[in-house]
Amino acid sequence: MTGRNILKQWFSTAKKPLQGQFAEWIDSFWHKGEDTIQISDVNGLPGALAGKAATSVLSTKADVTYVNTQDQAEVTARQAGDVALQANINNKVDKVAGFGLSSNDYTSAEKTKLANMAEHFVGVFVSEAALVAAKPVGIDGQYGVVESVGVDAVQYIWDTANNEWVPAGTGGGSVASVNGQTGAVSLSTDDIGEGASHKYFTEARALVSVLTGISFLTAGSVLPTDTILQAIGKLQAQITAPNGILTGLAVSIAAQNLTVGIGTWRIDNAIYQTTVPTIIVIADPDLTNNRIDLVYGNDSNQILVLEGTASANPVKPSVPASCIEIGFVLVSLAGNSTGSAPTADYVTQSDFDNTVGDKTELITGERNNLVDAINEVKGEISAINQDNVILNIFKKSNYS
Repeated sequence: MTGRNILKQWFSTAKKPLQGQFAEWIDSFWHKGEDTIQISDVNGLPGALAGKAATSVLSTKADVTYVNTQDQAEVTARQAGDVALQANINNKVDKVAGFGLSSNDYTSAEKTKLANMAEHFVGVFVSEAALVAAKPVGIDGQYGVVESVGVDAVQYIWDTANNEWVPAGTGGGSVASVNGQTGAVSLSTDDIGEGASHKYFTEARALVSVLTGISFLTAGSVLPTDTILQAIGKLQAQITAPNGILTGLAVSIAAQNLTVGIGTWRIDNAIYQTTVPTIIVIADPDLTNNRIDLVYGNDSNQILVLEGTASANPVKPSVPASCIEIGFVLVSLAGNSTGSAPTADYVTQSDFDNTVGDKTELITGERNNLVDAINEVKGEISAINQDNVILNIFKKSNYS
């Protein structure tokens, strides 16, 4: 039987008794319901009983019922204590060599967390292709490492949104350095080299840039929203685009009904147009002399007729301000006729009036046409400037 001091050592503070040690401890007690205590096993009892009376003698002397009742109560109490002790023992764990007890308990949540961390790392691979082949589909939080001889290791993480493996840091993560600088990095274009296609915008390059794609079709005002090409195109159009007819506006007459076809014209860089023909009834002819009526367009998108003055030598009226000439009408009793708007080399009334030369020698009488008038002065053409002859004939003839 194990001694009491050894038993005390087994059950001292912070110890974790083994099952066998509990058994030795329990077996060290006498159990009244199971064990019989021999008188000889009780130290000093045989000697003490040697001089005592026999049971038969004592039965008539002592209160046996009282003694038996007290003994039973003690046994019951001890049995209850043994049951409670066994229950406590059953709730304990066996001591394992090399491990001690601690108040910092290892919880199930921490165990699950640690297990998940192990599951998130999918391994090391020689290439991205090898990673994709081994793990074509990942889950949030999973990552792997791609590395090979002579190449720095790159960590890849699973991008659930795009369903692919991507290098760590491409989604906005941190990097070790930028252009050789660490910490709070501040870069300028001096620190970053330009590419082969995307060049830096420099003054020298801007000055030699060609104006590919520029258009001179619009001569409107330059706006803050215009591009450089648009602005230059508008300015050039304003410089080179004269006022006048752009398209259409053919003039015709039947009796006194003047018709101007649809078309467009420009006045001070603004474009005007008609979408239907314009019909105007001209005034009756003078009973004696012819006259020239001016057909013109204004900056209110209108086509109008300005009536001239009847005369033996009729003159076309001047074009009003902010208007352009579309054509003219020769009005006479013999019938009406029209003329086209001037072209770039058209000679104006002012040109007639300012012509240098001996005009008196070129005055002719009324002729049926220009050919007759020219024949009349044929002999004098060689003595004067040819342009003066033509102009004055045109001026002095009746235009019929």
